[in-house]
Amino acid sequence: MQQGVDLEVRDYFRNPFTMEELKEAIGPLRPQEVLSYRSPRSKELGSAGRPLTDEEILSAILKEPSLLRRPIIHLAGEVIVGFDRERLEQILSGLRKIS
Repeated sequence: MQQGVDLEVRDYFRNPFTMEELKEAIGPLRPQEVLSYRSPRSKELGSAGRPLTDEEILSAILKEPSLLRRPIIHLAGEVIVGFDRERLEQILSGLRKIS
């Protein structure tokens, strides 16, 4: 527990997700929103010559975890992917006002 928030950490390189766990981890976000376009491996995905389906993106992430933007943070009913300090501070500030 840090800053009054329960924290669960998962190293999904060592403990890979199943398809169900990955879908749960990204919640309501679309696979395109969690794909790390900065990853060198993402360039290979674009070589298909057509847009990838959601399932194709998720399958690629399962095979190559570096394609998943991180961290994935579930906080106050929201899913935040990638480090967004400003959004995290907004949510935490709102939680402090409630308690």
